[in-house]
Amino acid sequence: MTTSLPRSMASATLLAMSIAWAQQPGIDPSSGWITTWAASPQAYSPPPADVTVPPGYRLPESISNQTIRQIVHVSAGGKQMRIRLSNEFGTRPVAIGAAAVALSIGEDRIKPGTSHRITFGGRSSVVIAPGAPMLSDPVAMDIASLSDLAISLYLPEDTRPETIHVEGLQTAYVSTPGNVVASATLPGAATFLQRLVLTSVEVRSPHVKGSIVTLGDSITDGEQSRPNGNPSALARFDRDVGAVSGVRYLIVADGVNDLDSVGMTVNGQRVDNPAFAASADDLIGGYQQLIARAHAHGIRVIGATIMPYEGEGLEADGRVTSENAFTPAKEAMRNAINHWILASHAFDGVIDFDAVVRDPAHPSRLQLAYDSGDHIHPNASGITAMAESIDLALLH
Repeated sequence: MTTSLPRSMASATLLAMSIAWAQQPGIDPSSGWITTWAASPQAYSPPPADVTVPPGYRLPESISNQTIRQIVHVSAGGKQMRIRLSNEFGTRPVAIGAAAVALSIGEDRIKPGTSHRITFGGRSSVVIAPGAPMLSDPVAMDIASLSDLAISLYLPEDTRPETIHVEGLQTAYVSTPGNVVASATLPGAATFLQRLVLTSVEVRSPHVKGSIVTLGDSITDGEQSRPNGNPSALARFDRDVGAVSGVRYLIVADGVNDLDSVGMTVNGQRVDNPAFAASADDLIGGYQQLIARAHAHGIRVIGATIMPYEGEGLEADGRVTSENAFTPAKEAMRNAINHWILASHAFDGVIDFDAVVRDPAHPSRLQLAYDSGDHIHPNASGITAMAESIDLALLH
């Protein structure tokens, strides 16, 4: 049995949220940092010409002598915080001239009196080398759970978007020229929807005991949900899971893109790539690798079933627009993998997203009420149903 995880893991993403438990004897929670928000770094590539970007939300090709302000919704709060920046896909240094964090009160506005300077090794400015991350110094700040923070970075030199997170789904702002990290607003700011340079926020609190990391594809990332509301996962595990502060649980919600890629052809010719000949055993072997590596870090792993996607790659009139669209053979693979996830007991727990969103009368399709229209990504209602289906007892 091989252990390849093909294309879906090429778009693997990370989301993290912190959870609180009652204090346990013998544990000193004040000694550790917990990731309360994260978005894994990805290499930037310009969107294809046929991809429509919402008006006013295109990522700038270059930022120079300008301030960017990104809004993050934290899960757990704390008395101290710090941020992690990344130039891991960069080909040249990224200069940070100044940085600040404040409480957000909507759009580009910050709450008066809450702006705090962020330093790096005691310095207000820092240069992030190509291929490297950068962790800030701690900032003493009262942060409530489920609050919004505004992270502002002044980029004094020409900065091209090389390390981003594609599915930001939260309006970010680029100022007119100048260092305005502490400004109450950013007048005349342009907007974009990606995450740029910023990859995580960590907190320290006596009430927070661990983080949950969700590793998955564009469905996990919330594609087709409402805004404001890459190598394989096996290669990315150490950085996107193992290196995240305070991880206690990993939810693996992935696999549909692997199935979608099986048998891929281009202009009628089979693509010569072993990943596109993957079997159910290949994908199961990949899951087993992720489980073993997570357990080696002391992380419990929860597996999620693969959701249906019949109709993906089809127009309303039945025309096939994707050369690697749904087939009955791929559906058989999906069912075999889901059976293994549910029955093997290889995971420490399971979430049956397939049962939540499938059409009872046509189990290989999403329910109409949960279909975003592309027949593979759930809409906001579907994502809500998925979240509400999770048994929180799995996390205790």
